[in-house]
Amino acid sequence: MRNRIRRLLVGGSALAVTIGMAVAGSPSASAYGAANWQAAFSGNFNNASAGGGGVGFWGWCEFAGGVLTGNDADCSTPFYLHPPGNASNGMLVMSRIHGSAWDTEPTLFPPPLAPGVNDFFITAGTVTLTGPTVRQAIAAGLVPTGPGLCTVSGSTATCPIPVLEAVGIYSPDTGIPAQAGHFSLQSIAELLGFTVPPGTHINIQVTQIH
Repeated sequence: MRNRIRRLLVGGSALAVTIGMAVAGSPSASAYGAANWQAAFSGNFNNASAGGGGVGFWGWCEFAGGVLTGNDADCSTPFYLHPPGNASNGMLVMSRIHGSAWDTEPTLFPPPLAPGVNDFFITAGTVTLTGPTVRQAIAAGLVPTGPGLCTVSGSTATCPIPVLEAVGIYSPDTGIPAQAGHFSLQSIAELLGFTVPPGTHINIQVTQIH
């Protein structure tokens, strides 16, 4: 169960976003307030041709308080599942990061996934997780609770970032490139000479506001 949450939280929002490293950017209007940086991203991995379902995510992040470092970050990402033969969205995990410290550092992902770029790292704050997968983890006793640990209410757990990092659920590397532009899996695939599987799409837009 713990590995499943990690794949959803880290693998979905970080690795998938980092794959798209070909820049063809254009500025967009501010959508979330007085942030220095804003990012919006989405991805889906569908297997309809093989009779299977699909998984995906979408979301946004904003970083405030500076250009290379800051004291305010906010991210929201739902992960969903399309069961085979079912077109409805089945939300697995909703993650919300409230960061109190962030900076830009060399990506933790190896080439060719991240060829020499910096990512946004959220290093302090809290993460709120909710959804069916989180409810199962809470019931199984996989969410650490107590003073200085996570607080739990129903299917929602809010945890300090160091707590989730210590148990392997959270990585401070968001996977979002610390430069303005549009990033897509299709673009990097063309550069590396491979074909993106049908039904696979990853896109991210990063905009510098101030």
